[in-house]
Amino acid sequence: MILDKIIKPKWQHRNPEVRKQAVEDLTDLTLISDIARKDESPLVRLTAVRKLKDLTLLDSIAQTETDKEVKELASQRFKDFLSGRKDGIELTVRLQWLNQLTDSNLLEQLARSAKEAEMRLIALSKVTRESLCGDLAIEDPDNQVRLAAAEKITQKSTLERVFKALRNKDKKISQLMRGRLDALIEASERPAKIKAEAERICSRLELLLKAKAWEQNNDTEFKRLQGDWSAIQAETDSVYNERYQQAEQRFLQNSQEYQQTQTELREREAAYLPLRDVKQTLYNQLIDLINCLETEPTRADTIGQTLDGLILQWDAITSLPADEEEQWQNRFKQALTTAQKHQQTAQALIGTVQALEATLHQAQALLNQLGTFKLQQIKELETAWNAVSQPANKPELLKTLNTRFNDTVKALKTSMEEQNEHREQAVKTLKQILKDIETALETGELHKAMPLEQQAKDLAQQNPGLLNRNKNLETRLHGISAKIRELHSWERWGDNVEREQLCAEMEELATNPDDDPEVTARLIREAQAKWKSLGTHGYPQSLWERFNKACNTAYKPCQEHFEQQAREREKNYQEKQTLCDQLETFAAQIDWRNPNWKEIYNTIRDIDKAWRQLGPTNRKARKVISTRYEKTMGNIEKYLDEERKDNQRRREHLIEKVKATQTYDDVEKAIDEVKRLQAEWHVSVPGSRGRERQLWKAFRSACDVVFERRKEKQEAFKKELQTHFDAKLAVCEKIETLAQAEGDDIKDAMSQLRKLQKEWHDAGEVPKKQKDHLDDRYKKACKQVEQKYQAHLLSEKRAQLQLLRDKAVLCIQLERAEIIDADSQIAEAQAQWQALATLENMQLEQAITVRFANANDMVKTGKQVYDPAVLQAQAVLCLRLEILAGIPSPPEAAEARMAYQVARLSQVMSGEAQAQTDKFAEVQEIERAWHLSGATAGDAALKLEQRFYHALEAFYANQR
Repeated sequence: MILDKIIKPKWQHRNPEVRKQAVEDLTDLTLISDIARKDESPLVRLTAVRKLKDLTLLDSIAQTETDKEVKELASQRFKDFLSGRKDGIELTVRLQWLNQLTDSNLLEQLARSAKEAEMRLIALSKVTRESLCGDLAIEDPDNQVRLAAAEKITQKSTLERVFKALRNKDKKISQLMRGRLDALIEASERPAKIKAEAERICSRLELLLKAKAWEQNNDTEFKRLQGDWSAIQAETDSVYNERYQQAEQRFLQNSQEYQQTQTELREREAAYLPLRDVKQTLYNQLIDLINCLETEPTRADTIGQTLDGLILQWDAITSLPADEEEQWQNRFKQALTTAQKHQQTAQALIGTVQALEATLHQAQALLNQLGTFKLQQIKELETAWNAVSQPANKPELLKTLNTRFNDTVKALKTSMEEQNEHREQAVKTLKQILKDIETALETGELHKAMPLEQQAKDLAQQNPGLLNRNKNLETRLHGISAKIRELHSWERWGDNVEREQLCAEMEELATNPDDDPEVTARLIREAQAKWKSLGTHGYPQSLWERFNKACNTAYKPCQEHFEQQAREREKNYQEKQTLCDQLETFAAQIDWRNPNWKEIYNTIRDIDKAWRQLGPTNRKARKVISTRYEKTMGNIEKYLDEERKDNQRRREHLIEKVKATQTYDDVEKAIDEVKRLQAEWHVSVPGSRGRERQLWKAFRSACDVVFERRKEKQEAFKKELQTHFDAKLAVCEKIETLAQAEGDDIKDAMSQLRKLQKEWHDAGEVPKKQKDHLDDRYKKACKQVEQKYQAHLLSEKRAQLQLLRDKAVLCIQLERAEIIDADSQIAEAQAQWQALATLENMQLEQAITVRFANANDMVKTGKQVYDPAVLQAQAVLCLRLEILAGIPSPPEAAEARMAYQVARLSQVMSGEAQAQTDKFAEVQEIERAWHLSGATAGDAALKLEQRFYHALEAFYANQR
């Protein structure tokens, strides 16, 4: 025991080499640990450290050792044991150490080289350097580690590097990288897209204003622009917002004013409508009068009275608005002027027609007279006709009169030639009769001579001037007549009594004629026949004159009647000739290879109707004109009958086709087919009314069956649309209920909203009248939920930032503290620190924890060292925040602010940096950077703090 006290162990030997050798032989880890911390020789401590495996001790030595070599060895062994490159420490212990570790360099080394994937994952979760994450995503052998590293990458260059390296090796990570690259590109391009979309919407809305789109009663595009704007409104700048709001307000105001104006116009139009109808009716009547004057000029007097009445009615109508009334007055005045000109022309034409008709009647009377006429009379008629002034452009009536007159003159000349021939024949005949009479008288055959005498007298009477031109024949006839009278005087006395009776009957008939001229004429003819049967001689001339006078007197009313009938028959004949001409002309113009059946049928029907309405004609002309008409009509009717039968067959076939569509499963296809068949239904030449009624009824009934099927389907479709509407309405109500959620309930609202949105899209179509309103309600409800959710997220982010700020305040208190009692100050700060909650973002929590630990060390060591670079960084943060808040920087910072803005713009334009589009995100990033920036002190730091928080308040005040 005494020797033990006198002889020291070799590890306590004065010679460091001896102590080193002794330490190499030691196995007591406690003793080795003590030597490693306290031996004065670095060489001995180095040897002891080589034998240590305690992570805590190694870490402590690495932190406190002053000798560089010992420090490095302790640090290296700590890293080797912690990473697992050296065995001897359980994984659970190493994991506990790793969870507490904050050294970023060591964490990066562990993330690269830790033996176990679990260690690398935890280390990776604490690493922020993206280039390292990119290396691990490419190189780490474990899939889970590579994926975790890839998920931490957000920088474009790193994303591109990893994507290129793994594009053909790791599909999952390459897709993740590709997606994030696309998102970055989208985010960088979104401001430009938002600006372009805002420009498009505003320009289109302004174009709608210029085009006065509200006047087309179609606000579909306006509503679509409203919807498009609501989708980007939150991201647009104030210039476009103001521009859009002004345009939208002007459009809505103009639309409202237009609708009000239209309502007033419709009310006025409703009041003016009856007046327009009356004016249109009178105008149409005036046009009808003009047409009538053109087609029937002889009615000018009657039409003139009607025209005067129209003018009075027109003047009595209440006036319309000035412009419209002026148009109506101009139209009416123009038509009235035309009518008056036509009336004047027609009145002048009437005089011409009357003069021509008078001459024509004279010519016809001359033609119809029983006696002879001279060539001079024909020339006088032609002179009188040519003396009447006729227009160069003759209407149809004058053409007809000229034709009739020319025909009559031609007939007169022909008749005169016939008269001359007849006169020569009459002379020959008279000579022969006189010769026969003379022969009969010589032989004493008085009864034979008397009829021959009468024949001679009749022949002379039938040919006026015959005897005057042949005096010798007249002398012979007088001599024969005297001789016959002498011979006959003895026979006539017996017959005179009966002749007296005939005279009395004719005189009575002349005094009291029968009501029917036909009966009167028949009685006269019977009396004349009876007189003739009594013989031609043996009665006084006075008795014959009495009888003849009585017959002529009785026949005079009959003659007027028969002349009137003759004129009517002649008129009918002329009109039938005109109809025949029209029919033949029309028939010659028909192209039977491509006929217009409707026109043909209507024309033939009108002509036939006019033919049937005409009265009888002269008996001689009746057969000729009827044969002519029936021949032409028969030829046309043959074609019409063929087409009538073909058309009925085609329509019967259409009926069968319509019936066939009744079996179609596709109702819409059947409807389309029926409509097509309806368009083909065409009556070219109708049949009898009964047959046409039968065909149409069958066709209509067959069509109705198909349309009834569509009606049933439409009703079912309406019910289906109503069901969809009810479902969508229920979805709207549920979303509106979601919009009322508060607090944490709003977190689940988005997932519920997605489900409800799917229900909405799956619900199907709704009635068109309700669609727009329901869609607007749905979009509004969804927007309310999303806005509330975003507001909640923003509130949570603000709460986290406030917590970070509170922790930063504790750090600042320690960093700037006047050290009096370090331990108590640290303890108090740590108590306040523990009272604060942990940040949800572990990276932020670790970073602020490191700052707090550094602040504790500053108090412990009493060394309050402030890095000037921190103040510079904070000054830049102040500038950025002031720019975002839209407030001026202090005068002394104006130059720095301008330099920063120029540099930032240059970076964005060159592609070295991306333009920030989310102001909130950028401000929150600035806040986090401020709270993590590090220790500062002095007046400059206080001024920067005041600037920072002033700008922060200004920013959020502007966003409210």
